[in-house]
Amino acid sequence: MQTVGSTVAVRYVYDEHRIMDIVTRYLNDSVIQSAMRDNVKASLKETVGQYSIYDLVEKQNEVTGRVAEAMLTRMADYPIDISQTTITNWDWSDDFDKQIKETANRAQEVKKAEQDLKLAEQQAQKQVKEAEAKKAAIEQEAEAALIKAQKEAQAKKVEADALAYYNAKVAQNYQVEIRLKELEIELERAKKWDGRQVPNYVPITAAGTIVDLPAAKK
Repeated sequence: MQTVGSTVAVRYVYDEHRIMDIVTRYLNDSVIQSAMRDNVKASLKETVGQYSIYDLVEKQNEVTGRVAEAMLTRMADYPIDISQTTITNWDWSDDFDKQIKETANRAQEVKKAEQDLKLAEQQAQKQVKEAEAKKAAIEQEAEAALIKAQKEAQAKKVEADALAYYNAKVAQNYQVEIRLKELEIELERAKKWDGRQVPNYVPITAAGTIVDLPAAKK
């Protein structure tokens, strides 16, 4: 879909155990450098061709790692040790570069929207928790008030029961005192009675006429 360019840098050192191969097998290091350039291009083309242009933008570190592995495989027979492979200066068309920037801007906007949504959700959750806390506090206050009212009602009932019991005892004692007085009066009468006392009374007739009776003789 796109023609892609890049700059590849490979750092390597000669393998001291195979240093004689440079002059005996490859004649000089120019052969090694030429092989390095060819294999860099081949490794880059082989790896980059497996990605779409969009994936290439997002996975540049992965692409670099795979190119480095391909280089190690291709240059394994040469008397060198590759220590680092880097890919820089990725280049593609201006139109696609514009698309990348627009996509990055949209991604940034989406990210901001997601962050705003997350913040709103957190704020909503905070409000819910605050409302639940207030509800719990109100319920606790109501329960405490109910318990207090119940205790006050019980206390008043106990007080009323105690007062009623007290009044009943007072009335009972009063009746006892009255009975004692009556007994004292009867006792006094009994002491004074000579055996001849007859009570005086006035009988009432059926018609309501008062009948005079002679006084009993004493």
